[in-house]
Amino acid sequence: MKKLHLTDEQSYIFDVNDRSKGTPYNISFDIRFSRHFPVEQLRHAVKKCLLPADISGAKCFTDGNEKHMEFSAPTIPEIKTYNFPSTEQYQRYCDSIPEKEIKNRDKLFHAFIYSINNSFNNLHFCFNHLVFDGISGIILYEAIQKVLLDEHTEIHWHPFASHLEKVRLNSTRISHIDDEKFWETKFHELSRCEPIFKDAIGIEESDATSLNFQLDRESKSALLSHCEQKKISPYLVISSALAELLAKKNGCQRISIEIPIGNRVGKEEKNSIGAYEIAAPLTFDFSNSNKLNDVIESAKIQSREFYRHKDFPWSNGIISPSNMEKNGPYTPQVEVSYFCFNKNHSLGFASLHHHNSKSSNLPFSLYISDYLDYEEMSFYYIFWGQYISCATIIEIQNELECSLMELVKIGNVQ
Repeated sequence: MKKLHLTDEQSYIFDVNDRSKGTPYNISFDIRFSRHFPVEQLRHAVKKCLLPADISGAKCFTDGNEKHMEFSAPTIPEIKTYNFPSTEQYQRYCDSIPEKEIKNRDKLFHAFIYSINNSFNNLHFCFNHLVFDGISGIILYEAIQKVLLDEHTEIHWHPFASHLEKVRLNSTRISHIDDEKFWETKFHELSRCEPIFKDAIGIEESDATSLNFQLDRESKSALLSHCEQKKISPYLVISSALAELLAKKNGCQRISIEIPIGNRVGKEEKNSIGAYEIAAPLTFDFSNSNKLNDVIESAKIQSREFYRHKDFPWSNGIISPSNMEKNGPYTPQVEVSYFCFNKNHSLGFASLHHHNSKSSNLPFSLYISDYLDYEEMSFYYIFWGQYISCATIIEIQNELECSLMELVKIGNVQ
């Protein structure tokens, strides 16, 4: 049995989940099959893939002001089977899971087998974000498919506990004076950012609307080629172009965007299911230069500096009373998540489908992925419909695609 401190990012998630109704920070998804698999075969695959993962035996608890995760022998709760008469009834049940089945302490995940009106059996998972992230879902999805093809496939995961130990070790080695100075400057920079959606200030959560768009394979290929040539990550290019559009539309000179990054930096950690994401708050300043390439370069430098100082406890520091008294409240409004792997994760008989909550704690979120069609790029927007119209989102997406392709065109000419 191991008892380890939560990372700063986990501690932030724990606090939000503890003070909210249900468990808003969760990862919920389906694995849907295009052919029949018996219930027992699916149960066997789930258990064979989850039992080797130490997160299946993890629990969280508090000791005074300290938050810990305890790793005991992995266990899998009963995997029930449901046949829902309609998609609507299935969705209603899924919506109830974060409140009824997922907790911050004793119940960190829930899984079941389902069919709709006696169709093929499928799998549904819901994990507390304390122990799971978006990349974890893709890794687990691939593992389950392999076991369904060959029940003798052996599954081995790098323990998530090792990641917590590594973070704690790194946090004791770094220069806290240097980190404090970096984050003190960063907090001040963020406090100078303008709110993009002024009417939404002070609202912690609201009902969400969603829209999905596909960037075709030719455009995706051109964008990735440009990023490779310029040695820049695609998520920084897309986020910078989006920041430029949002700033112009809302008359802002300086804005911030939270960008969750799958931080599996080690070779072994790439084969690990756990919570590795870190949401880096980047600033986009258009007061000194309105050239998109300059903004992208600034984002690149910020991202690099963020990694140098990521183990400092900044997630809770940014909302601490001392920081808010000094710099004012931190009011994030926009998030961009990028999960494109340019790889076909399906073996031909399954597809991965993420669920999103009916409400959101940010007015504007953009999830970019390619697990439904690895040759294309999906732009999935979740937004507060009472402050942002569907027409505005469609306009943003059209302008964003034009901006990205113009950047590629200019890059090819240079």
